[in-house]
Amino acid sequence: FIIFYIYAAIGSMFFASVNEELWGDIAISMLTLFRIMTFEDWTDVMYETMVDYPFSWVFYVTFIFLSAFAFLNMIIGIVVNVLDEQHRKERQEEGEPTLRELQSELRELKDLVRQSSRPRTPQE
Repeated sequence: FIIFYIYAAIGSMFFASVNEELWGDIAISMLTLFRIMTFEDWTDVMYETMVDYPFSWVFYVTFIFLSAFAFLNMIIGIVVNVLDEQHRKERQEEGEPTLRELQSELRELKDLVRQSSRPRTPQE
C-alpha cells in the first residue's frame, strides 16, 4: 500500500497535466497503478506520458519491479505459512509429542536422576 501511495502521489503530481482521467488525483492514480501492476495496457499509459516526460519510463519500470517484488514476497509468505500449517497437522496426526509433553518427560527424567544420584542411607 505504501508503494502504491507514494507512486500515486508522484504520478498525480507529474502526470495529471498529461491525462487527467488517469492521474487526476491520488485515488485515480492508485487505480491506474493497479492497471499498470497487472500489465493491462500499461505501455499505452507509459507512452502517453513519455511524450511530455521522456524519462517517465523510469517511474513505470521501478514501480513494476517494486510491486512485483512485494507481491512475490506476499505469495511466498502465504505458501510458506500453508506448508507450515500442513507440517504441523501431519506431526499431530503421526503422534509426535508436543512441547508440553516433552517438558513433562524431561522433568520426570530429572527427578529420576536426582533420586538415583543422592547418597543412600543404610536403612534404604
